[in-house]
Amino acid sequence: MLGNRKKNHPIERMADEIEKRGLVVIENVESMPVDNEPYASPHLVIGLCHRGSMIGKYDMREIEFHSREVVAIYPNHAITSELTSYDFQTTLLVISTNFFERFRQDYPFRVHFETQMDPSTRLNDEQYECLVNVFNTLRMLSNIDDPARTDLLVTEMHVLSKLLLLYKKQNKGSSPKNTSANQLMARFYDAVVQNFRTSREVGFYADMLGLSPKYFGTIIRKETGVGAVEWISRYVVTQAKTLLRSRRDLTIQQISSDLGFQNQTIFSHYFRNHTGMSPKDYRRGNWMK
Repeated sequence: MLGNRKKNHPIERMADEIEKRGLVVIENVESMPVDNEPYASPHLVIGLCHRGSMIGKYDMREIEFHSREVVAIYPNHAITSELTSYDFQTTLLVISTNFFERFRQDYPFRVHFETQMDPSTRLNDEQYECLVNVFNTLRMLSNIDDPARTDLLVTEMHVLSKLLLLYKKQNKGSSPKNTSANQLMARFYDAVVQNFRTSREVGFYADMLGLSPKYFGTIIRKETGVGAVEWISRYVVTQAKTLLRSRRDLTIQQISSDLGFQNQTIFSHYFRNHTGMSPKDYRRGNWMK
């Protein structure tokens, strides 16, 4: 049913285990944690679709995820599931923040703009079977009890990352062009992820990117149809919604502080201004009515 929260979704049910183990492979996943609302995971999530399809948005851009495709959703990027087929089934590889940072230290791994702008990649039969084998290897390695476990996982993740980039390159005919505007969008989003708690002002990000606020705003709106101010506010609201839904252990005051607001009153006003309801009402589930 559209608009309903998926109670006890594996990603949320296994949150503690993901943090403890660093890397978890979840099989037979049939849905996103929530429909028609943005969901931003703090983890790197790589999905391999076996059958069915999901249609929605990724960072406010249209996305379709079909059978025999792989999708990489980087930490804190928002995905919204608007329609999921009844036969949808995917395997999710979920990597905690700490493990992702360990991996990046051993094998410098920068988010390529192509993956940010187009996170899903169509696979041919050989590529699909290869990734199935890699996912199975990661699942087996994640379950072993040995001091070498982490090093083995990091090595296999390096293999996976190389394959994902290779398949993205081989599929470049359907990927966005490497334009300066696309690169700017990728850099802008990264900047917002890193700094939204400090500043939600367009001028701050324009200065970081070496552009005048007016020119910067013009490019963002021309490329996406959405102004830079709205991009920033939607990102902040997505983070707020995700925390309100998934972190029941946190008070609204703690969430407002975590998001960088001076106090709960300012946060509540900001949230209501962009959603039409208070954080308390949203947490109660009034958005589903």
